[in-house]
Amino acid sequence: MKKKNKIIAGILIIFLLGIFAWVLPTKYEIVRNYSESLPYHFVIVKKGVVPNKRDQVFVFYVRNNEMLGVEKVKFIKLVGGLPGDIVENKGGNVFFDKKIYPDIKKPKPFTKEERFYIASLIKLTHPEELQKKKIKIEDREIFVAGKSIGVVKPFTKKFEDFVQAFPNNEYEGKNYKLHPLRIKKIGEHQFFAYTPHKDSFDSRYKEIGLINEKDIIGVAVFAF
Repeated sequence: MKKKNKIIAGILIIFLLGIFAWVLPTKYEIVRNYSESLPYHFVIVKKGVVPNKRDQVFVFYVRNNEMLGVEKVKFIKLVGGLPGDIVENKGGNVFFDKKIYPDIKKPKPFTKEERFYIASLIKLTHPEELQKKKIKIEDREIFVAGKSIGVVKPFTKKFEDFVQAFPNNEYEGKNYKLHPLRIKKIGEHQFFAYTPHKDSFDSRYKEIGLINEKDIIGVAVFAF
């Protein structure tokens, strides 16, 4: 019964989307959300509108991103910062598996979770080698206009999954390293995109950076 209800709900959604696509004027667009960073399946975007306040849902293009491996892709995020906002990098915690792991300085043997955490910060290596290292997280929490946007993880979720699956393998994760965006102020015609999700790939990372106004498709007027 549940499966049947899901099929009916899916057909209904597709039918409604078809009606919206036909009825809505050309200045609107329906964009599907494939990410888990926001609790929406679709957003209706008013095209050509530039965000004017923080936490607005907006849609933009990310172009020629080597880490994503695509020439152009649409992102749906929240506005974390507007032109002129101050950006600060501070020390902070890193989130893995919905848990917060603070700075680790203890020289004694580490737990399995702590070994995974440290390995993610530096590189995959043997546990006995990790115990010799003193690890500290620095400048990985991003603040925009005084508000904490989130923490910059050292590696992508894909690499974290690899570490969990093969905890004793030697691998530095060169293709999965993430770096914090380091700027002092958001420039004119630029915006800081984010979501509060721990795996959100957004402007806190240098690999995405600030969003230029020319790449903004529009602002969401409805999300579901």
